[in-house]
Amino acid sequence: MDRPSGDGEASVCEFRSSQSKGLKAKSLSVTVHYSNSDVRGSAPEITSNLNAAGFTNVRQVSGVGDSAVWATRTMMGKPMGELTVLKGKSVMLTIISNGVPDEASALERSKALAAKLLPKT
Repeated sequence: MDRPSGDGEASVCEFRSSQSKGLKAKSLSVTVHYSNSDVRGSAPEITSNLNAAGFTNVRQVSGVGDSAVWATRTMMGKPMGELTVLKGKSVMLTIISNGVPDEASALERSKALAAKLLPKT
């Protein structure tokens, strides 16, 4: 689904596991924001915002995009991981994984998905 987002456009896709119900369900949300302003250098601000929002283990990670920030928290008893990846001067990709209990696995899966979705230039 495409929608206006601040000073650009964003596309959102959401996926939910059909094999689990309720609090055991796993879901994935992918948001791509195409900004009209330059997003390069935004990782410190993203880190600060995630810390202020109560996320834990907030840190910059390497291996995907031009810069990326990973954070975790618990929502309604379920683990949640959020990976925000910056690419070029206008692309911000956010992947939110819910219900994946192993943080290392959630981060690696999110990075692998981001690498497939991001523009190659």
